[in-house]
Order: sequence, then structure tokens, then C-alpha cells
Amino acid sequence: MTLRSLRPPGISPVAQILSVHVQPGARNSAWVGWKEGILHLRIHAPARDGAANTQTLAFLAEILEIPISRFQLLRGEKSRYKKIQVHGLSAEEMAQRLSKWEKSQAL
Repeated sequence: MTLRSLRPPGISPVAQILSVHVQPGARNSAWVGWKEGILHLRIHAPARDGAANTQTLAFLAEILEIPISRFQLLRGEKSRYKKIQVHGLSAEEMAQRLSKWEKSQAL
């Protein structure tokens, strides 16, 4: 099995960068799924004063089982579409953890 086959869409093979679409103000935070190479998430926090961005990073930290300090919002501070860099995980490790979370949500 190659690294490419393990990598879900939206993950850069060089730097671990996730393309994420966030729906703020949702009833609760939830994994929606992959659509056209972008990870879609619903986030409970409103899109005010960076609350949705903070909760998005916290939710990703929970999913990937790493500290929130390892995330960096590269683009999309005031947009639903975001580019988020993840430090401290290889592309393969990130792909495995995202896949594990996705499978757990399907149950």
C-alpha cells in the first residue's frame, strides 16, 4: 500500500496542510465528511471574534489526538474555507488518524 492510497483528499504530501470547510453556529460540532478534497466540519461556536476558528482547531486536535498548539491557521481567518497546517505528524500518520476518526463516525 502506498502513501498516496492512504492519504485522504485535501492533505498535501509535502507539508501537512488540511483544506477545511467550516459551518459555524451549528447545533453541535461534527464531522461531515470529505467533499471534493475538502474536509467539511460543523462547528458549534459562532463566527464571531475568532470563536469558530479556535473551536475548529480544538476539534481537529481531538480528531488527530495532538495538542492544539501544533496547528496553524494559514488562510481563511474570516472565511468558511480554511488552510490549516499541522505540525508534528507525518502525512501518513495524519491520514491514518483521519481515516480512523471517519470510520468511527460511520458507526
